[in-house]
Amino acid sequence: SDGGVSGEQKGAVMVENAEAQAHLVGMMMSHAQHRPSRVASQGELFQLAESLMSRPFASAAGGGGAFNDTSTVYTATQASALLINLLGEIGGTSNSGAYNLPLEAHRRIHSDFEAVSNGLDATLHLSMTCLGGAVRTLTDARTNQQDIGEGMIGLCASIVALTVETLSWEFGAGSSRSSFVLGEGRGGGAATVIRPPERWRESIVRPDFLGAVFTVYTAVRDKADGKNKELSHKIRQLLLILSSVSGIIYENREQRQAYAGFLVDGCLNVLALLHQEAIGDGSTYDESLAETETVDLCGMVARIVATFHIEGLCELPSFGNLLGAVAAVGNDLLQKSLSECERAKGDIDDMEGIEWRR
Repeated sequence: SDGGVSGEQKGAVMVENAEAQAHLVGMMMSHAQHRPSRVASQGELFQLAESLMSRPFASAAGGGGAFNDTSTVYTATQASALLINLLGEIGGTSNSGAYNLPLEAHRRIHSDFEAVSNGLDATLHLSMTCLGGAVRTLTDARTNQQDIGEGMIGLCASIVALTVETLSWEFGAGSSRSSFVLGEGRGGGAATVIRPPERWRESIVRPDFLGAVFTVYTAVRDKADGKNKELSHKIRQLLLILSSVSGIIYENREQRQAYAGFLVDGCLNVLALLHQEAIGDGSTYDESLAETETVDLCGMVARIVATFHIEGLCELPSFGNLLGAVAAVGNDLLQKSLSECERAKGDIDDMEGIEWRR
């Protein structure tokens, strides 16, 4: 929905997108100057994009200078932004109607892009590869107590956003998609699941990698200011998507249970942190951060229950602890609402934070 978005904001986004596309197109033209008469194939363009986007992470792993090379990081971020725009145009979530093409043409483009071994599969491979690089970089930085520049944080956020866009793809010529934007439309969102094709199993159903994403999230949320705050939010979006994966993508029940187990363990750890912060030093408690994170984590738990069902979750050793953590966080919210009610002497209009805690 575009409600509440001004014309100036839309214009700024369009200008930013145009700059990103112009930069990458110019870079690709420069890269192929030795073959000016040849049009690059789709495969070559995706290979170039993957090379550009993964370069900062390869340099970080090898201790190279490109880790702090703003030009390399900027180029990678712009390449990621271009692919996000591409998915929006083809998937029907962007301004694709501006091309004045018949509906059948849009459906054909959409169908061709999602076909086996075509553009969508290439985008998934690219985004998951770069996401792995981002996870390794952030994990190593935490282990080595190393600060990461805003440019690299922004690149990681952009790659997470690209992964979310790819996993949110709605297969079929209708090209209608479910919204997975946290903070909006949560009324019936808990019942939403996504059903990726079986061929995506190797990329998505990776419980150990899922655990690594949760580990990175707990590291990033400790510094949730500026770019880190944006990255934290996008990682929660990604985890919500991964909590919604259902269908034939699982090879068997054991694989499905293992995947669910890592989700339960990850949510349990974050909820435990929320509880400790809520009962800890009040002077360091950030109400605004707690609001968005608590609502998002509760939505994630609801999505896990909707996707994997109580019968299967009850077999997991950590599920009882997860329910206990949800109850503890709920009690924290109740106690804070009670304190606020006492402070305001029952005047609802004077109470702060009462809406989101309900």
